[in-house]
Amino acid sequence: MGSVGNPLDEPVPSYVVLSGELGSAEERPFGLEIVRVPYDVEAEVEVAHALGMPETAPWEVELCTGVYRGLRRNPPRPI
Repeated sequence: MGSVGNPLDEPVPSYVVLSGELGSAEERPFGLEIVRVPYDVEAEVEVAHALGMPETAPWEVELCTGVYRGLRRNPPRPI
């Protein structure tokens, strides 16, 4: 179980696979695997524009760079 979120290191979708023995009476090792998956950013942006998604400009920056509005040191000022 888990969730897929926006990575903050690379603008590539990823998820984690955690494996091990749950509920063991003894300590057991576990594995952690970070999986990156391909993602067609250009197609996603086209769909967003076609559907009239609001605030596409900052979202496109987030999607393409992995830098999110709340994390920018000098966020752009609204026009």
